[in-house]
Amino acid sequence: MVIPPSGELLIAVDWSFALRTDATFEISSERADNFEAIGTIENDGSASSTPTTIGSAAVQSYTFSVSAGQVIEISHFNVEGDAVDISLRDVSGNVYINEAYTSLTRYRYHYTETGGTFILELDNSGFSSSPLTDAKVTINTLTPNDLGAAGVGDTVSASVTDELQDGRSDFHILTLNENVTLTGDVTTPNDEDVDVYILDAAGEQVNSFVTTGAETITGTLVAAGTMLLQVSASELISSYDVNLAFAEAPSIEVEPNETIATATAFDLSKAMVGVSSDSDDVDVFSFSPAADMGADEVLILKLEQDSSGTDEYICTIRDSSGNPLGINHPEGVEEGCVSMAANLLASETYYLEIVRDYASYSNPSKGYTITPSVETGVLEVEPNETDTEATSVDLTALIGGAGAFGMLPSDTDVDYFTFDLAADQASDEMLKFSISRLGTNPTFAASWRLLDSSLAEVAAAGIDGQLMVSGLTQGTYYLELTRSNSTSYNSLVYQIVAEETVSVCGNGVLEPGEMCDGAPRCTNTCEWEPGFVSASDTTSGVIADNDSAGHVAKATIAGCVDPISEVSVDVNITHGWRGDLVVDLISPQGTTVRLHDGSGGSASDLVGNYPADLTVEGPGTLADFVGEDANGEWQLYAADTAGGIAGMFNSFSVYITCD
Repeated sequence: MVIPPSGELLIAVDWSFALRTDATFEISSERADNFEAIGTIENDGSASSTPTTIGSAAVQSYTFSVSAGQVIEISHFNVEGDAVDISLRDVSGNVYINEAYTSLTRYRYHYTETGGTFILELDNSGFSSSPLTDAKVTINTLTPNDLGAAGVGDTVSASVTDELQDGRSDFHILTLNENVTLTGDVTTPNDEDVDVYILDAAGEQVNSFVTTGAETITGTLVAAGTMLLQVSASELISSYDVNLAFAEAPSIEVEPNETIATATAFDLSKAMVGVSSDSDDVDVFSFSPAADMGADEVLILKLEQDSSGTDEYICTIRDSSGNPLGINHPEGVEEGCVSMAANLLASETYYLEIVRDYASYSNPSKGYTITPSVETGVLEVEPNETDTEATSVDLTALIGGAGAFGMLPSDTDVDYFTFDLAADQASDEMLKFSISRLGTNPTFAASWRLLDSSLAEVAAAGIDGQLMVSGLTQGTYYLELTRSNSTSYNSLVYQIVAEETVSVCGNGVLEPGEMCDGAPRCTNTCEWEPGFVSASDTTSGVIADNDSAGHVAKATIAGCVDPISEVSVDVNITHGWRGDLVVDLISPQGTTVRLHDGSGGSASDLVGNYPADLTVEGPGTLADFVGEDANGEWQLYAADTAGGIAGMFNSFSVYITCD
């Protein structure tokens, strides 16, 4: 091995096996072959080695020293123009550059905060079968451009008018007074191509922005201390501008924090970033609300993994004794998880426990961000699986912007909410309930219904649909939510809100009390023209994977006096692989027409109108229904015919002309 010409050398001899007690060893040294001491390089200086021949499979070594705060720029040359392996380490053995097949046009860089003596090696054993003639290295030292100090709320700008050659880099240095989130850009006059790297004081890369043209720096967490900005040219750059902005940084997890006793303090006024090192890693965070939570407040803690993957997480809010609080998903959820709690006190300390239930083998260490929020509304109180256990909500508060929050962790859970309608709805009033899914990897395989006091269905929809009702009478009502997907790594955390509006004929939106609105053959009173009728089924249901039983939707036509002269149908099916689907339309007389017969391959969803948007694939055509009696039950059969993934029926409508 090559060692510097001066300084202390520690040699450790570890005896693993010896046959005799008087065994000895000998250490000797000699001047290294293929070695050159370049010496000390001044700040903003340059030095080159003596040209030499590096034999096939040989290694040429160099030592040199630089001062603290310098950027080391390395390039090499040989007559043959061949690439070599380059490595750079310090006298303690720390490796800073280790790059295979470094071409003559590629410059390598390292920032040294402390300075010192370094060992540079050119290795010709990897790629060249012949010697390298007149091989040499050139080492330049660069003082980074000092942009001063910055903190939260500051902006920093710089204009560089010196040319930056293709393949070379400029360096800018800042002193950060505190942890920050960095944004900004590096622009060029004609959108010439630059790349930007954010480095810490040790020269380690924090983030990189490598696209074509100028670069936009998106939110990057940078720790307090020294920060470097490396601007690298991918073509000749005549000038460029740097614009940086510094915002408040999230809190940062402090390891070890596997238990309540070692928990990282979590300020709920900002996000927390952490790292899960592997499967079954546990991270615990302690927090207290700034004030006692009101009866209409819900704390939501949402964890999202920084990069995609199949990793699964379990979030649990606990009290100071370690008992679970609020609503928590009991099993791992892909790419993140959500926990919710209510009625927390400022005088108490609570804990959020994060368990990485499953880690992908390709990249076991994953970063994540926990985002806290306090929302206005009510949190479901378990158990609430029946109408007698329903969580009570204030309808006026829902209409005013509050939410009803809950979670369906499995297909065995059912959630009920109840509310009172104080007075009968006016004839033109409409009540609309909407639901949004919170958190990562949410399932579509769920539905919800509005029930009256006798539990009769008033309205129903898929979990991504709305419940729109009118003509409700004073009394008690229930919202029932059910889930049909049993896959534990899919989440279903939801927020329900309500809106009270007035039905308006002519606004193009089909609202309660209207047969149609804005559609062809729809009158200005929102009724179908004489001789034209329709019926719909909007009750969602799962289309089971690889199951010929499928899902059968039903819609009843009434009022057709004459035989059918024309048929069209709207279909709305959610599916991740359209080629698995077959869809049939069946008339009350039993005539069957195959609308969709497994076409589309990996395309998603089947949404549109036959024949306006979609082509009937057959067997059969829509003309097969002409001449039949339209009155009675029409059916839409949808089935998944291959293994893989399930689908969801959302709605269908059949339109009949009988004149």
